Amino acid sequence: MKPLTKNQKIILAAVIIIFLVVGGIIYWLGLPKEKKMEVPFSEEKIIPEEEPQEIFNLGAEILEVNIKGNYLIAKPLDKEKEIKVVLREETEIVQLEFPFDPKSPPLAKTFTFKEIPIKIEDLKVGAQILITTGVNITTGENPFNYINQIQVMP
Repeated sequence: MKPLTKNQKIILAAVIIIFLVVGGIIYWLGLPKEKKMEVPFSEEKIIPEEEPQEIFNLGAEILEVNIKGNYLIAKPLDKEKEIKVVLREETEIVQLEFPFDPKSPPLAKTFTFKEIPIKIEDLKVGAQILITTGVNITTGENPFNYINQIQVMP
């Protein structure tokens, strides 16, 4: 066999390099791909987390008035659970009244209720009230020990 010339050696080296590159590409393409985790379809709606709201008012219906204990038992309008509303000396209790005869309201679309101060003895079972607290109701603490005002609806 005749020895290879310089050109033949270069060509042979190039063919070997091309063969190695093509072989490497074929090997790389043949490697197993990352498996994507499939999540089964769910009809549940995904609700993004919201920042907690600060709520200081709550509408309720009076279930019991305890004059000696100075508290009310009330049922929030949107819940089944009863709450104990402790009245303090500073708690203001007012009866709201329309500033007009409800049977013949004025043409004006807005108005301000008259607030008439009343006492715990004037509260009636079944009355609709708006409780205003000094503590955020959603904090989990007992906000119904810190009542600023109770408004009795007309």
